[in-house]
Amino acid sequence: MQTLSSVNPPRDNYTCSGATASQIAFPLLDRIPKLIWDLHSNVLDVVCDSLTCLWALFLGSQDHQAEGYSLGAHQAILATMHKWQHSATIQWQGCRCLAAFCKANGNGMMALARLGALETGINAMILFKDSPNIPWSACQLFAALIRTTSGSKSKSTNMNDDDNLQCLVMADQCMHRFVHELCGVDLLVEAMDRFPNSVETQAGGCAVFACLSSEKELVGPLVKAGVARVVGAALENHNVSHAKEIMRNLFR
Repeated sequence: MQTLSSVNPPRDNYTCSGATASQIAFPLLDRIPKLIWDLHSNVLDVVCDSLTCLWALFLGSQDHQAEGYSLGAHQAILATMHKWQHSATIQWQGCRCLAAFCKANGNGMMALARLGALETGINAMILFKDSPNIPWSACQLFAALIRTTSGSKSKSTNMNDDDNLQCLVMADQCMHRFVHELCGVDLLVEAMDRFPNSVETQAGGCAVFACLSSEKELVGPLVKAGVARVVGAALENHNVSHAKEIMRNLFR
């Protein structure tokens, strides 16, 4: 199967002129546009630095989230993750960047869901099962897509009631696809087993399971996959938030 990084651009019959670098026009860009521009670099360190800076900006400001949304930052980040799909560093940085982008940003969440962000996070976990950074960063993305707030789907602060309803419908679709079609529960249970000493992975997994277990029709698949066992271990070893809530939901 071809990947974005392996597809050659189409060629035509025109010859590129021999212009020097000093003759080529480069745009004068503000901070976020420049960071999005840098995502297209073929230099790994440049791309990583850009993702780190975008993550920090999105995490700290809804205004930056809105600017990123208007400029298509989410599309550029997903394209970057596809291009560098065999780089664990790009995958975990991309996951946490997307999670920060759609935190309390309903328009961003719906756009990411439609563009396949859920599947992108799943693929990162499948490709890099031995990476200690992928599970917790992917969990941040999963939790953002299903709107996890204390185990329930929450309203977005930047949307009206009709848009919020659409957001909740999309979140519900993501939840069911995660459980029934993408084997996401099994992947998270495996990751929590693989990294029992990682507080970030244990907390991230529990954050996702808290939201999933709040839906009664999903409790059966969670119990069958062994969620109670890994959540119990997370509670005993790390006193992870949400763990008690998940247990109540599983055995109510």
